[in-house]
Amino acid sequence: MISLQEFQKNELIIKENDIDEYLYLIKSGMVKVVKSVENKEIEVAFLKEGSFFGEMALIDDRPRTATVIAMEETVLEVFHRDSFIDIMHQNQNIAIKFLSGIFSRLRDANSKIDGSIMNENAENITEKTTNYICATISMEGITEKAIGTLPENPFNILVNNSVFNIGRKSSDPFTNNILELDDSKPLQISRNHFSLQIKGDQIALYDIGSSLGLRLNDARIGGSLGLNGPLFLENENKLVLGSDNSQLQYKVTITIPPK
Repeated sequence: MISLQEFQKNELIIKENDIDEYLYLIKSGMVKVVKSVENKEIEVAFLKEGSFFGEMALIDDRPRTATVIAMEETVLEVFHRDSFIDIMHQNQNIAIKFLSGIFSRLRDANSKIDGSIMNENAENITEKTTNYICATISMEGITEKAIGTLPENPFNILVNNSVFNIGRKSSDPFTNNILELDDSKPLQISRNHFSLQIKGDQIALYDIGSSLGLRLNDARIGGSLGLNGPLFLENENKLVLGSDNSQLQYKVTITIPPK
């Protein structure tokens, strides 16, 4: 279902670090997107009629990365993520507008980081690294609740040069997980939670959009921290998904085949 919301000049629409599950399409008016950097307000963008914002709520459960404020009297169409897929099927114009906007923003982001990628590649040429052909990671629940999330306990994960995504079991089409974990309310695991991948001669763990984050041994990433990682696995590790008092606790061990 689509709802209409009206905002007056200077009225707050989205607050940075809040969590919600809505996408906004501007029917009339204009908004300002701002981000807090070192206690300073940085203007990121001005969006007018026909533009959308809040799209990352469709993909991950991470807190909002910016604040959005109405610059004048503004009317918004508001979509909840659970109903947005049905709306895209029913309204081709909305689907095209959304997808074309996503691709446009991706192109813009790519153009901004091209220089950084070239510099990083140049550094990597001189960096001596030895990639594993593959590694087997055993993920074993050490609490009753953690055991219940796994298809089998322990669960063995084969990690090679591909990214291995892990998140909550869901019918959501915006997830791309190889391992799906069962969870029940109060939820600790997000639809897109973390990934494992080989980085140099180590196994790296990245948060990929969780709302409550995770802890690997003594370090935390994700959630309101806004840190993606990486954290690097040791031979034996303790992984906690969600908040620090979460019962989703796992023993994670790495097995490297002989070369």
